[in-house]
Amino acid sequence: MNRDIAAMYKMTIIFRKPEDTDQFEDQWATQFLPIAEQMPGIKRIAVCPVDGEPSGVSDFYKLHEFYFEKREDLERALTSEKGERAGRALMNFGHKISTILFSEVFEEERKPGLTEKSPTTNVGEAGQTS
Repeated sequence: MNRDIAAMYKMTIIFRKPEDTDQFEDQWATQFLPIAEQMPGIKRIAVCPVDGEPSGVSDFYKLHEFYFEKREDLERALTSEKGERAGRALMNFGHKISTILFSEVFEEERKPGLTEKSPTTNVGEAGQTS
């Protein structure tokens, strides 16, 4: 089989557009980010500025994702000293524009040669499947 699937757990913070983006960015970068990204057990972090949606302009502004090995690691991070401080900082400036989600993640890394019809089938040079 030519695919690797990894299971993780993540916390996603979804921010709607703030009234004052400069003020939000300053507070996010100085009050929240330095503490939140030091929570124990984080395996990966992704920050995704929202560029739009299919219909055009979006009401959403940014996603901030924190990946953990398993849910218990996320729970430990949130109840840690850094997690509690980050939560208070977030509520100081973002409580009206943020939504927090917890979710299980299954990621698949696509390898060259996989076809769209069958992600587990590798088509060789002569059209033979392996």
